[in-house]
Amino acid sequence: MLSRKRVFISYSHKDNRFNFVSRLGYALDFFADTFWDVKLNMGAWEQQLFDEIELCDIFVVVMSKGQQNSEICQKELAAAQKHNKQIIPIQLFDNQPNPEFNDLQWAVFTQSFDEGFRKLTHLIYGTRYSPWEVYHQLDDDKLLDALDSGLIPALIAKEIADWVLVNRLWSSLFAKVSDDLKRYYVNLDARNSQDLYRAVKYFEQQAINHQDFVGHEAVQRLIREFEILIQELSEITDSDNIKAGKCAKRIIAAVENYMRDQYTGLSTVHEFMTQIQSGKYQFDVTSRLRELILLYARRSRHLY
Repeated sequence: MLSRKRVFISYSHKDNRFNFVSRLGYALDFFADTFWDVKLNMGAWEQQLFDEIELCDIFVVVMSKGQQNSEICQKELAAAQKHNKQIIPIQLFDNQPNPEFNDLQWAVFTQSFDEGFRKLTHLIYGTRYSPWEVYHQLDDDKLLDALDSGLIPALIAKEIADWVLVNRLWSSLFAKVSDDLKRYYVNLDARNSQDLYRAVKYFEQQAINHQDFVGHEAVQRLIREFEILIQELSEITDSDNIKAGKCAKRIIAAVENYMRDQYTGLSTVHEFMTQIQSGKYQFDVTSRLRELILLYARRSRHLY
């Protein structure tokens, strides 16, 4: 999507209103390798700060009275200027910003985090990006497009793919097998796609043993259609947002088609509509995806 840059965030703890820096850092971490002081290791912390400043491409400074009066913040700024780093001031407060930055372009966050973030990413990359946490506001089609484009973190994409496989695909398959065979599901705990695949293989053997040919055919079809996707999902790293998003989108489409085929095979249109109205046929993935985005956003803000 873009060539990642290294970003250093300088700020005063005294003026870190509403844990703003953690929110900014984790949102920006999606697009850049972002460092702020919570990422310090044990040892000589001050030298670590200056080493990170020397390595960074962009020096972001959150302007405040505390920043202007902080000795360490002023040392950080001097180090950035010494190494000729691109400095981007952030205006978080409505008070008069530091006049030292009058000749620089600012990212203004006083009205909206999203607008400030879009300005900041434009100054860094020349393109305006929204923080991933606001994508829960998109309509269904645009939200799925954002997932497919890799604009949602891989952790969320992988979790929604697991959720679709376990909570939608498994229940759809389950509707195809006999009541006698369903009792074998009691001891199978499918919490993710890998658990599901192991459960399906076990389920397949039970279908063979009990001569449940309908159940066996349903399991065989599932294995044919989803084995490659489940394997691909298991190999995606937590940092590969694009690959995770595209795989999740393919899994969603494949599961939706699988479920639709089951119900469109009913004998009459009236019976199909009855299934829809009763809620037995439903595929509301986007609501769950929005819940996950909000959940991960809250976690990232309170992680430190």
